[in-house]
Amino acid sequence: MNDRGQISYRLISQSVQIFDLNFSENCILPNQPNFKGEGRVTINDIDANYLRNQTAELSVDGNKTNQSVSTLMSGWNDLVKSSHGCLVVDVPKECLCQIRDQLVVLLHIDIIVCRPKQGIKFVLVKDDFDQNDDELPSGMAALF
Repeated sequence: MNDRGQISYRLISQSVQIFDLNFSENCILPNQPNFKGEGRVTINDIDANYLRNQTAELSVDGNKTNQSVSTLMSGWNDLVKSSHGCLVVDVPKECLCQIRDQLVVLLHIDIIVCRPKQGIKFVLVKDDFDQNDDELPSGMAALF
């Protein structure tokens, strides 16, 4: 801590590491009940339509007189929470030519990591920070 009461940090890592992130257990995907926010999915920075396609069938009570919207919604929420299914993304028409010509396509899916086990790691681009300096610029974050 310096004489102004501010904590000084030194950058120790500039790499992103992914530790066995289980998307069904540790992440909330777009269209899941607890997802907060827009839930954008983009391909090459162009918004893409998507839906969560369930591979398992929603079990419906054989007695149709007992079916209600709340019962069906409860079953649907249980099915989504069990993460049986996949996220289906429609490729935007604007991307088709780009996809035909490229070997790499940038797919961006907003997710929420709900149970991070290893903490959160931030990346700071090397050119944005003088490594000989003891303090990060205001508003910057990095792995410590």
